[in-house]
Order: sequence, then structure tokens, then C-alpha cells
Amino acid sequence: MRKKDISSQVEDYKGMFERISKIRQARRGLTILLFLSSLLILFNIHPVSGQVLQVDVWTNKGGQGVSNLNGGTYYLGEVVTIYCSVSSAVDRLVVTIYKPDGSVLTLYDGAWPGGIFQDSGTAGYPLGKRRVICQAWKGDLSISDEVDYNVIGCPAHTFYLGVEIKVLNDEDLELMGWFRPEDASWDDFVNLCWNGYPGKDYYINNYLKLGLLYPMFGIRKAAIKGSGLDNSRQRVWLKLKVKFKDLSRSDYELKILRFRDPIKSAGTGFVDEIHLTSFKDIWKANPSPTHRTDKSIDWINTNMASAPLDYEVYLYAIASLRIRVEGIPPDMQVSVSIDGRDVGSIKPGEAIEEELLGEEHMIEVKPELIQYSNDTRYRCEENLIHISGSGEVIFKYRAEYRVILSSSKAGLTIDGIHYDPSGLPFEDWWEEGSIHEVVADEVEIEQVSDVKRTVFQFSKWSDGYSSRTREIQVSGPIRLTAIYHSVTQYYVSVESKYGRTVGSGWYNEGEEACIGLRGVESENGVIFVPITKVERVVFQGWTGDLVTSASKKCIKVDSPKSIVATWRKQYFLTITTEHGIAYGSGWYYDGEQAKVGIRPTTVYTADKRTRYIFDGWIGDYSSAEREFVVVVNRPMTIRVKWFAEHLVELRVMPDEIAERVISFSEKWIKSGEKFVMDVGDEIPISNDTKYVFVDWSVDGKTSKSKTIEVVVTRPLKMTISYEPWYYVLVRSPYGEVTGSGWYRSGSDALISIKPTKIGFLIMHVFDGWMLDGEFIGKDPAHLIRVYRPVVLTARWRTDYTQLLILAVILGLIGGFMGFIGLKKIPLHRLIHYRVLKERPKKHEAEEITDIREKLTKLEEAYRRGEISEEVYKRLKQELEERLHEREH
Repeated sequence: MRKKDISSQVEDYKGMFERISKIRQARRGLTILLFLSSLLILFNIHPVSGQVLQVDVWTNKGGQGVSNLNGGTYYLGEVVTIYCSVSSAVDRLVVTIYKPDGSVLTLYDGAWPGGIFQDSGTAGYPLGKRRVICQAWKGDLSISDEVDYNVIGCPAHTFYLGVEIKVLNDEDLELMGWFRPEDASWDDFVNLCWNGYPGKDYYINNYLKLGLLYPMFGIRKAAIKGSGLDNSRQRVWLKLKVKFKDLSRSDYELKILRFRDPIKSAGTGFVDEIHLTSFKDIWKANPSPTHRTDKSIDWINTNMASAPLDYEVYLYAIASLRIRVEGIPPDMQVSVSIDGRDVGSIKPGEAIEEELLGEEHMIEVKPELIQYSNDTRYRCEENLIHISGSGEVIFKYRAEYRVILSSSKAGLTIDGIHYDPSGLPFEDWWEEGSIHEVVADEVEIEQVSDVKRTVFQFSKWSDGYSSRTREIQVSGPIRLTAIYHSVTQYYVSVESKYGRTVGSGWYNEGEEACIGLRGVESENGVIFVPITKVERVVFQGWTGDLVTSASKKCIKVDSPKSIVATWRKQYFLTITTEHGIAYGSGWYYDGEQAKVGIRPTTVYTADKRTRYIFDGWIGDYSSAEREFVVVVNRPMTIRVKWFAEHLVELRVMPDEIAERVISFSEKWIKSGEKFVMDVGDEIPISNDTKYVFVDWSVDGKTSKSKTIEVVVTRPLKMTISYEPWYYVLVRSPYGEVTGSGWYRSGSDALISIKPTKIGFLIMHVFDGWMLDGEFIGKDPAHLIRVYRPVVLTARWRTDYTQLLILAVILGLIGGFMGFIGLKKIPLHRLIHYRVLKERPKKHEAEEITDIREKLTKLEEAYRRGEISEEVYKRLKQELEERLHEREH
């Protein structure tokens, strides 16, 4: 290799080395950036703000610290507090509890300003371990922490309940309530319920005291004598001492102990055992006890249905009575007896008072009925009264008055019972204050003919009351007579084929009869009866003894009348249209002519992109005219027929070539028809510029086909897209250039030249590329991005180095010939030695690296479609040959 060639290659290698160094520096920068991003994610550092995002969840019993799951153990009913610490404000914070039964409770879900979230609740069922998860999101960053806590407690159980009552004396009692847990072992109850939750205070105060004894006896005040566990009987007990007078349910004066089962009253069960002992004999107990002695009573209950609700215990038998009388005149008196023993007489305002042993007594008053006068008497409501215990007995008398009711012609109905004239007058005794209904018959009729009769009509009562129906409230004796008078009546007959008539019936001579219709409808002054929705009969007037077109009319009845309604049929003409305004719809008499039409005949939608064209009439009448006349002789439906046209809008991108591609920009197409159009593949603009078809876009859908075929069912907006292509011209006075051709705007063109040196002693050396007179690079293979037509010219320089080297070598050969002869050294060995000695080696590795990077860039450009396959294969072959030369 000659020395001048080595210098030229060194310059090329320096340029390649600089480019390779820049690429390596960029790679190192990218590596550092990826490493830093990994650190941000690893340490929860927000990539924008740089803040560290940390979440920690714990309970008031433990678990504080990230990844610390031990949140402690809680008894049922114990307060659990959840804490979630968030190091900074987050977009979303979700705090969730997952329970052993699979249910999920969300405590919070929303944005959080940072700091500690706190929520408290009571540990409940189901028992077992819960998992609390606190998760936060900030941008793309998410972090969470978890903690567990366990819930243990009292197993579900029921109670066997008992109450023990000791009556110590007339004033004092001892009450003891107790229960024995069921469905749970005694040890579990003591350890988990009594010593745990709900605890002994709950069972003593809340259950036995406030839940059982206090409401059972209505205790106002009591003293606690003791409470606790009875391990031998496996029960919990509470003993109270109370005063008889402090029991609100009991009768202190009569020494009647009363109590109610509060458990049964609440519907949650019943008291199983009640035991009572007394300092004295017990007189009576309700309900009947299970066991009884003179001084003790036991109730043993086995089920909810038979267990009593209320209980009574009578310690003494005594009755205090007060007897009075009400309702008789003050000048009268009655006699009273108790259990058959006369105890005296009393008047209104007086009383008899007696103290009696025992509680069952019969009290009687006499007489039961007091005749005060011919029209007035007094009757006792209940003259024999049975009483149990102490109390007041009032005998109440009610005044009764004589009633006589009669009629001059017709019958009467009294309190719902009809009495014929032969059964009158009516006589009875009515109680003072009682209310009775009396109705006089309206008429008594004597028929003269089918249309004439004589009627005896009610006129008034003898006291002047005018209504034949009257309500009488008794305040004294009553004597009344119904009075009647006679009148001649005529029959008025009102008939109609349709609807119902008003006015038919009997009328007094000279009375006014009002004729009318019912079951008809009125619309815009027209009276009609609908037969169907599209057929009706219209009222025309009355004929016979009344001739008028008015639907309602009053006439004087001076003779029998016959009146008939007349009608005429109408049919409904229905005109329908989906567009525009159609006229002619309505009711028409049979045989009447109707004028039908439509306007306008072309209707546009609001966006002006669809229109409807009038296309004639269909249904019960066909026509192509906009307006016509039809005879209505039946219900008819006529519809307007339309056809739709949709606007197809065309646009070419870019706009400046639209006139070269399409001949119109808008066109109306009938709905359902096909729109077909072809476009050119290329639109030439100049020798070095053209536009190439890309695709169609129809309402967001694209097609690469140059022929578009669309069934038009709606307005369409079509876009035909082209993209510019430019010609790249590569030229050189020496060598062979590649890369000339058409390129899409924005794509890369790879140009090259070979060989880069031409000549023997005088060399022409490639010296870079020129674009528009400016130097753009020395690389024989050069990549440019095309945005316009381009002309690239290869620049060359002349190198005389080889010629000079030859001259020097020839001079050296002459100078060394003598030396060679003297030293006897072969000439070819000397030349070979010097050539090997001068061969450079230090740039070959860098040149190999440069060629490989060019191959990589070439592969990427081909994959992106920036160079053609032909250029790709040719350049690849050249680079691989150069690589092979360097490596071998």
C-alpha cells in the first residue's frame, strides 16, 4: 500500500470515528436515563415532581411500618381504628377491608390531600382474620400496603332464664334474676363472654337488671344485694331488694303483686322459671301456677306459645265498693242489694259505700223499669252487676218515650222496616237520644192508561217538615202523620238508536220535562256517538212531539209525549305523512267530498344533507298529484309516499389538486343507490413532482382501492387523499451513482457512488456531495430526507500522489543498486520488507465497525420503506464486499 493512499484513508477513518463516537455517547446517555427511571420507580419517586410516595396502613393495636401485617386481635364489640398514612397528595386513595366470609367493605375511595386517613368501627361478625389494603395512585405511579387483624369473641348463645321472688313482709321483697347460657360451654362463656365481650357489666346491668328485673316488675328504685357467677349451677345471678310501693305494676294497697315477662313482650323468648315464696299464705295467683303450696308458687314454662305474658299474685282477699245511680229524675229513688242483702236506697247524687271481704260480689238494683208517666218511663241498662275486687258500681237508667207514627194515604218505612197503610199507626217506646230514620212512601198510584195515571204524592209531615225522609233524634214523646195530595201524570217517551236518552218517564201535568242524551261525546260543537275510532254517528236533532236541532231541550208536559233522536253517519279520513304538512284529515259525512294535499314537495333535514322528495299517494286512494279531491264513503287512510336523497360530499387532500381529480364536490344520490367513482393513481404536476393516490376515507373508514363503490343510505363525506412525491437526480462525472428516482415526501433517499477513486498515476478522488451549490457530506453512501425535488452532484479532486511516489521509487532504485550489489541482498526482499514495514494497521478495526453500522442503518431504512428493494440489495452487496475485504 502506498503512503499517499494511507493518508487519504486516515482522513476517511477520522470522519467515521467521530460519527461513531457521537452514536456511542448517545447510547450511554440513553442507558443512564433508563437507569435513573428505574431508580425512580424502585424508590416510588414521582417522575415529574420527584416526590417520594409512600403508603403505610396499621391498626390501633399494631402493624405500623410498611409490609408489617400484624394488626393485632380484637374481641367482638371492641373498637377498631384503621390508620393509612400517605406521604403526599394523591389522585386516588382506596382503603378496603376483606372479611373472612368474602364480603368487602370500602372505607374510602377518592382523592386524598396527604397525611393520615383514620376510620373507626366496632369489631363484629364474622369471626376470623381480616385483610386491610390501602392503595394510592399518583399519575402512573401506584403503591399499596396491607395489614391483618383478627376478631375473636363470645360464641352465639341463648339463655335459660329464671326469676326468684321472696315476699319478706307487707313492705319488702327480694328479687333475684339469673340465667344459664345454652348452645355454648360454661368455660367458653366465662372466658370469652363474661371475661371478654360483651363482659360481666353487660350481663349484670344491661341484661339482668335493665333488661329483665326492672321492666318485669316496673321497679322505680331498688338496692343491689349481690351479683356474680354461680359455678356450681353454671349460672349468672343478680339479687335486688325492693319496696312493695316501688313496684309500679303492683297494687300496694291491695297487696297484689303484678309482673310482666319482658322477654316475651319483646318477642325474643320467655322466662323459663319463676319461683315465689311468701311470709304468709297466698290467696290467689294468675295464671294457674305449675306448682303451688300455701306459701309458694312455681311457674315452669316450656315453650313460647304457652308461656304467660302477665302474672298476678294476691296476698290478701278484700273488696271496697262504692255504688251510685244515674239517669232518673231527682224525685225518684231505687233500692240496692249486695249478694242478696238489702243495703238501702239511693237517689241521683247519692252513694252507698261498702268494705267487703273477698273479691266476687253480685250487686242488684230495683225496679228495673220505672213508669214515670203515660208517655215517659226509665229503664236500667243493667240492674244486676257482678264485680271482682274493689271499685265503683254505677247503675245507669235511660229515659224512654212513647212514639206514634201514621199516614193519610201511603205506607211508612221505619228503621228499614216497611209498614203498609193497614198496619198503621205505628206505636213503640224509643230511648232518649236514640236516632231513627222514618221514610214516607213517595206515591200511591192509580193507573188510568199506559200513558196517564193519578198519583197520590207526599206533601209534608204534620209538623210541617217537607222531606218525606227524616231522621229523628228522640228527646221526648213523638206523634207524627204523613200528609199526601193527588196529581195527574203523563208519560214522556224519549228514544234514540244511539247513546242513552234523558227525560223518559212520568211527569205531573204542567211539569217541565228536560230532554237530552247521555253516553255521547262532543267535539267542536258536534254531538256524536263513536262506533269505531274511524266511524261515528252525528246527532241531527229531535222529531215527533219535539222538533229541534238542540241536543238538550225542556218542554211543558200537558199530554203524553213521544220524541225520537235522528242521526247521520260520518267517516274519518286519515292523511299521514312522514315529512312536510299534509291537509285533508278529518270527519266527513257519508258521500261528502274531501280536498287532500301536501306541501312542500321537497323537505330538507336540519343539516341540509338529506332531503325527501314527494313521490305520490298510496293507501285507500292513489294519485301522483300534489292535491286532489276524493269522495268519502267509508273510513279511509291515505299516506304520502316519499323517497330520500342523501348528499355525497367529495374532498381531495391536498385541496390544490382537487380540480385535477374530481369534476364535482357535491352530489345528491337516491337512498339505496350505489355511488361508484374511479380516481387516477398518479397526478403529475411537473417533471420532478407528482401526487400519488393514498386512500379513500368515507365517514372515518378507509380504502386503498382506486375505485370507490358505496351503497348510499345516509349523507356521506368522502376524502380522497394523495401525497406528494419528488424526483431525486444523482449525477457525477466519474464512477457509477445510485439513488436517483421518485421519493415520497418526508422519506429518506440513500445515494451512493463507486468507485471513489479512478486513475493510475493521476487519481480522481471522490470529495463529497453538493446540493444546490452547498457541500453536504463526504460519505460515498449518503442519506437525505426528501421534501422537494433534489439534484445531487458528486464532487471530485485530482490526486498526483501516486505519480510522485513512482518518481521517488525510481530514484531510490538507482541509488540502492550499488548497495545491493555490495551487500548481496536480493532486491525483491528489500522491497517487500519496506512495504510491510510501512503498512498502517491502526484504522482497520474502526473501518470494520463503520461498515457494520452502515449495514444496520441500511436495514432500518429498508424496513421503513424509505428505499426500494433494488437500491437496498445493491448497497448491501457493496458494503458486505468491503467488510469481507477488511476482515480477510
